[in-house]
Amino acid sequence: MLGYQCTLEEQAKSSMPFESSSEFPHIYNLQVLLKTIVPLVENRFLKFSDYEEIRQAIYVVLRMSLDRRMSLISSYIERIVDSFLNLFKEDDWGSQAKLICEDIVSTCGGTTKFNAVTIENLPISIRGRLLRRLLAFKSLFTLSLKTWDLATVDITKPLSLEPLLSSFDDNEFMFKININTNYNELYYKVLLLNFAIDDEEQMTSEKNIVEEIIQRLKYLHGKIVDMRAAFMDRTKAKDLIHRLYMRLYYVTSNRRGKTQASILEYSSKKIQKGTLDMYIDQKC
Repeated sequence: MLGYQCTLEEQAKSSMPFESSSEFPHIYNLQVLLKTIVPLVENRFLKFSDYEEIRQAIYVVLRMSLDRRMSLISSYIERIVDSFLNLFKEDDWGSQAKLICEDIVSTCGGTTKFNAVTIENLPISIRGRLLRRLLAFKSLFTLSLKTWDLATVDITKPLSLEPLLSSFDDNEFMFKININTNYNELYYKVLLLNFAIDDEEQMTSEKNIVEEIIQRLKYLHGKIVDMRAAFMDRTKAKDLIHRLYMRLYYVTSNRRGKTQASILEYSSKKIQKGTLDMYIDQKC
């Protein structure tokens, strides 16, 4: 056990030098550093003077995820962000989550991809999922130039999905399909919508609103003419729209697909069918 208070900078210095991978030395060094820091944060050995320092540490780590090379260590990024989020006391968590959202959205601004990638790298935990939804809502309304007062939101209650319908009403900006449509941008907007609608209990309680969103997604999907998948950005956006409205459909209709057969069951059935076909051929 460490008997003294250490800072992030001191720990980074004490962890150098690392054994470097020949292909990605800097990524490997960062991976080792994150692996070293995570247990220190989880066991409260790494001290912060106030909540602002914790938020700053979260911003730094999340900014790493914007570099494509960081995908190699995305699991470590998620884990350390989750550790930082757990440092907030329960009574202070709501206000701190709102501050994190405001700061991240103001930093990323109107760059849809940065917003989506940042949200995508948040941890899959209770606090991580809540922060993901808040950020997705805030990002969508920021992109559509509409106001959404985060200060009045009660994060102890599920977020109402009704305000999301206005994103589709703003046809001049959010989901306009024409010859000038940026389909890569559209893909990330739909991805933000996907993050915003991930609370199944809320989706069930607001079934009518979700069904309306499904219809608008279907309309959007039909507007995209993708002959022979000629343009990959267009294909990618259309595929995500399809996947999203199918997910919403199955959740709200309380329907699930058939249980997927194992490869052994599939092979057994195929052999039986082949044997039956041979028997029929012989009889004929």
